[in-house]
Amino acid sequence: MTTATATAAAGRTSTGVRPDRTDTPGRTRVTARALSRVVAALTAEELDVDADHVHVDLEDRDGALAAILRTPIGVRGLDADDAPSLVERCSAAQRTLRDRVPALTGRHLAQVTLHLTGAVIRAERRVR
Repeated sequence: MTTATATAAAGRTSTGVRPDRTDTPGRTRVTARALSRVVAALTAEELDVDADHVHVDLEDRDGALAAILRTPIGVRGLDADDAPSLVERCSAAQRTLRDRVPALTGRHLAQVTLHLTGAVIRAERRVR
């Protein structure tokens, strides 16, 4: 039996990959620094601050990640009545991080702890 015949008989293409498999062979490794940057960027986006102001500590909790974040939070002026409360925004940020970090990195985020270190007052922009 030739190599081509043996490969075809095993149900594989000439590259040795089964045609019904959609995953790529190999392994992707995301470093701790990359994970920290992803978490910082998502946190900054959710809380309306610069990613450089978000401090991230990642810990291993039985194979899952626990993120401890120290960050300011962006707030609109004190006269903004329609804005959600700080607690609502922090809860929403935690949910978003638990949903998006695994989607982007493949690592389960078991716990997100937010420590607010200050507020960045964002002036409302007026249309002229």
